[in-house]
This record gives sequence, structure tokens and C-alpha cells, in this order.
Amino acid sequence: MLKYHIDNLDCAHCAQEIEDALNNSNLIKEAHLNFINKTLLIDYDDKDYDLMLKIIKNIEGEIKLELITREAKVVNNNRFRNINIPKLILIMISIMLVVLYLFIKNNSYALIIIILAYLLCSYDILIKTFKNFCNRRFFDENFLMGLASLAALGIGEYLEGIAIIIFYKIGEFFQDLAVSNSKNNIIDLMDLKIEYINVIKDKQVIKMIPNEVNINDLVLVKVGEKIPIDGIITKGHTLLDMASLTGESLVKQVGINDQVLSGSINLEQVIELKVSKNFENSTSNKIIELIENSVLYKAKMEDFITKFARIYTPIIVIVGLMLAFIPPLILGLNYLNTYIYKALIFIVVSCPCAMVLSIPLSYFAGIGYASAKGILIKGSNYLEALSKVETIVFDKT
Repeated sequence: MLKYHIDNLDCAHCAQEIEDALNNSNLIKEAHLNFINKTLLIDYDDKDYDLMLKIIKNIEGEIKLELITREAKVVNNNRFRNINIPKLILIMISIMLVVLYLFIKNNSYALIIIILAYLLCSYDILIKTFKNFCNRRFFDENFLMGLASLAALGIGEYLEGIAIIIFYKIGEFFQDLAVSNSKNNIIDLMDLKIEYINVIKDKQVIKMIPNEVNINDLVLVKVGEKIPIDGIITKGHTLLDMASLTGESLVKQVGINDQVLSGSINLEQVIELKVSKNFENSTSNKIIELIENSVLYKAKMEDFITKFARIYTPIIVIVGLMLAFIPPLILGLNYLNTYIYKALIFIVVSCPCAMVLSIPLSYFAGIGYASAKGILIKGSNYLEALSKVETIVFDKT
């Protein structure tokens, strides 16, 4: 399967629509889109790339795809690389403008300031809402947030209208922060990727990229280096730290003819080993693949929520419209603003984006927290299974 990194995907509902559209296409055998990780795993003939991209852009036109290759290096160590700094700055400016609005007595200036604050904070939501409306796709979080905030402005509730957007944006910020922390925990534990391998050819040591190393090649591993590829020791004796593979703190003594696994660390002496598996099949690479492909193993709750949201969202919009207009028709048009206000509260509180985002994010955060404790979990379904395991307490006496 090919793996792509996705840029400009900010809508969980759109992510599910894209995954469904790809899986329903005759061109594609299988597709899994991870909204939290912003990755797409897809099994298809890459000559149909343009057609695949067209399917995606029909749903979300701003999306950009970047193929993740095996040669790609470990991401940089910036702990906040997933945080959108410009977006955070706009949120802070919007909050300062709202505070300024509260102290301005001139109504005309106050109105200009609050509208400016609203536009700075919500322009991307309004653009996506307009595009979705043009494409006849109404029921996602952008539409609900845009509808609620604009309607609040329309009935003169300026603070409430911008507060909806600001709190939504702050929620997105903490979501990005949680994702960044979880990713870093996994990367810290899975620091197994190899950039090059020291191969011995004609009594010279040559640096080669992992995929170019063949079975039976001789590899040199210096003290302090990770074993880059699975092999059998042909020269030297040493101690290996295998904690990243087994979780055990005890070192292992190895010598000539012993099998060694990639990812363990050479602690004592320089050794030479003969490659027994190509890089794709080596232990560390297989472990990395399991973690990177964890999107394939979804918990039952994740599948349920994505299906539930498709039915739930239109119902919420319809009930909100009924709440806004039916009571005023019965009680009198004087109550119109009151019930529109109540309907907006109902729509915001009932917006499904909290469920669609929080459940996959909680599983991902759980996997990241486990990684920080030295435990690798290869999918949310396994995390869900662990929750059902009974704890046995042993009496120390």
C-alpha cells in the first residue's frame, strides 16, 4: 500500500467522506484515511493517481498529497511542529479585539472591531462553508459553526457569535497540541529508522542507503550504533541493549554465529555481521510499519461514531430549524429572535465534531501515552481490547 501525507484537511466529516468515496471507487482496492495523523493509506495502481486526486478534490478542493517514501528520514525534533502558528496568532489578535470591543463606547467603532475580530478568526470556516454549499455538501462542522455564528451576528448577539468561533479554534489548537505530543512520544520510542548502513566491500567501508543492502552483504557496526539490519555475527563479541525491541533492561551477550536483530544497540565492541534479511523485512522496519499502519486497526467505537455522525448531523440541523421557527409561528413573531437564539445554542451544543474528533483522538492519545511508558500498541482496536483485560493483584506476602 502507498502512504500519503495530507495537507489542508481540517474537517473530520470530510475525511470520512473522502475515505468512503475512495473505497466506493472501482479504481481503488482499499483506502484508510487517518484524520488525526493526516495520512492516507491506499492500495491502487499509481498510474490512476490523477483520477484518485480528482475524487478527493471533489470533496475537499484545497487538499495536497505528498507521497511518504521509505527513504524519508525521521521528522525533525520540533516538539510543536504540528501547531499552526499563524492560526494561533490570529486567535490571539481576535481575543484582544474582543477585549477592546468591551471597552469602546462608540457603537460604530465597536461594531467595526467585532466584525474584524470575527473575520480574522473565522475566514477559513466561512470559505469552506461557502464551497461546501456550492458543492451541495451541507452537514459538516464548518457548516454548523458558520451557520450558528452568522445567525448570532444576524440577531445582534455579536459576542456570542464570535465566542462560538474562538472556542472552536481554541479546541482545534489543543487538538493539534495533543496530536503533536502523542506523535512525539511514539517517535521517541520508535527511534529505529536507519539513514545509512556501513557495508564492507573490497575491505573498504561504504555508506549505503538501507534499501540497497542485499542479503549476505557484510555490515560493520561500531560501538554505540544501532544494529541497522538483521544479520548473523561473523566477527567480534559484544553486548546488546535490546530495550527498544523487548522492553527488557538487561543486556544480551552475543558472539560469532549469533543472530542479531535490527534496532538493538551495540554497547561494547565493533562487530561485523552478514545480512540475513533485506531491509524491508528486518525487525525494526516491520515494527515501524506496524505503528505507522495502526490506522488499519480501528476500534468498534470509532467505526460506530463515523456512521452515527452521518445520520445525526442532518437530524440536528432539521431539529434546530424547527426549534427556531415553529414556536414563533404558534406564540407570535415577537418570539422569533428568542427561539433563533435557542436554536443556535442547540446546534452548537449538539455539533457532532466533538464526538467525531474526540473519540479517535482519545485512542491516539492513549497510544501516545503508552509509548511514553515504553509500550507499543499497533492499533486502537488493541487498545480497546486491553481495556477489557482484568487486572490481577498479587499479594506480596
